[in-house]
Formats: sequence, C-alpha cells, structure tokens
Amino acid sequence: TLDQPLIDLSLAPAIRRGKLISESARLQYLNAIRQTLFAVTTAFYDVLEQERIVAVDLEAVKLAEENLTIADKRAKAGAVTRTDVLRATASLEENRRSLIVSQSTLDLKRNILANILNLRGNRDFILVEPASATGADPAFNTLLDTAYAHREDLRATELVIQQQIERRQEIKGQYGPKLGAQISASSSAASQDRDSNEWQAGFSVRMPFMTGGQRKLDLKGADYDIQQARLAFEQERKAVQEEVMNAWVEVRTLRETIVALQAQVTAAEQSYKDLQTQYSAGTAKS
Repeated sequence: TLDQPLIDLSLAPAIRRGKLISESARLQYLNAIRQTLFAVTTAFYDVLEQERIVAVDLEAVKLAEENLTIADKRAKAGAVTRTDVLRATASLEENRRSLIVSQSTLDLKRNILANILNLRGNRDFILVEPASATGADPAFNTLLDTAYAHREDLRATELVIQQQIERRQEIKGQYGPKLGAQISASSSAASQDRDSNEWQAGFSVRMPFMTGGQRKLDLKGADYDIQQARLAFEQERKAVQEEVMNAWVEVRTLRETIVALQAQVTAAEQSYKDLQTQYSAGTAKS
C-alpha cells in the first residue's frame, strides 16, 4: 500500500521558514567572527597601551634616579637638607613600585592576547604600531545607516520576524485541507495454474472541522510570537543606535583630548627641564 500526500498547505511555509533559519544561522556565524575580531583588536590595543605605560614608568624611574643623585650631591655640599634626599628616595621607590605593577599588568594582558590567538603560551611576540587614523570622521547618520545595513546580529533579529510569520502560515496550513492518493495491490493464488492480482487507487481529502478551539489558540500564540520578535528587533535596533552614538562621541572626544594632552605634555616637559636646571643651580628647592 502506497500513501502519497499530494497537497499540504503547511509545506511551503515550512520550507520558507527553514531557509530563513539557515540564513539566520549564517548571520550568527558571521557575527561570531566579528566579535572575535573585536576581541583580538581590544586585546591588541590593551597590550600596546600597556607597553607604552611601562616605557613611561621606566623613564620615570630613570628621572627619579637622576633627581636622587642631584639631591644627594647638593646635600653633601650643604646646599640642601637631608629632607630633599629622603623625598627623592621616596619618589624613586614609588616609581619603582609603579613600574613593577605596570610590568605585571603587561604580562597579564600579553597572556590574554596569546590565549585569544591560541599561541599556546607563547608570549614573546612583538606588536607593530598601526598607522594613525587619517581623514575626518563620517557623519553620525552615515555611520548609523552603515551599521543598520551590515550588522549581522541586527539582520538575524529581523529574520526572526519573518520566521514567526511563516510559522503562523504553517499553523494555518496544518488546519487546512490535505489531499492524498492511495494505491494498493494484492495478489492471491486463485487456482494452481494462475494467480489473482487486484489493484485499487483512490484520493482522500482530510479537513479538520472540530478542533475544540485549538486552531484559534495556536494562531493567537503565533501572533504573540510575531509581536515579541518585532519588539526584540526594535530593542536590538535601539541598542545598535546607542553603540554607534557612544563610539562616535567617544572618538570625537578622544581626538580633542589627544590635542589637549599633547599640549600639556609639551608644557610639562619644558617645566621639568626648567625646574631641574634651577634646582641644579641652587635657585629652586625640592
């Protein structure tokens, strides 16, 4: 007996929903790749920043040693009291402590980057300073439109809405009419010389009439899932907008901060040189 379905109204929505699920899975995979790139980038710049901090601490220790030497010479000459020597010693030890802390932090951050890159414990890598960003920053609306078009997590969330819509169509099809064909064959020995073969074929139509309200409940549940999917998409869209806004504002702030800090560093370097010269000449104290 062969029973072959001919028409099932739930089949087409199920196929479309399966394709949407496959596309959503592909987007989630691409988003996982993007998140991995973000993690590598963050760890890379963390190590690069910490290397700069260690270099600054090394320079601070070097300068503190020079200050201690000058203070000790002037104290022996009677130009200053031993208090200056003690202050210079305390400053040197404090800078050495900061150097130890920054070097330990650097080891930890290099270990994190090595683990992300799966270098199997090899932390003896050298990072190359990347090129500085050039050009003006794009407008916020341009960046936001780019994020809406290319963010895989947002597109995957949007596909969930279509999946739920197709799921509702699938439920409707399950309660619709179904057409099937049946073919049966039988064989029996009518006599010793010949056999008897019988064939039967027919069509059947199945239509659920009394579902006890289950069809209405299933459709209500599908409508609720569609609403939840749309709400999740709107929330994800707002989250993307906030991320882009925060990043855009932070980049603008950091650009101006760098300019201000460069001016402060230049002034501090000149002030330090002037003060060191005055101290060596005996015109400044401590």
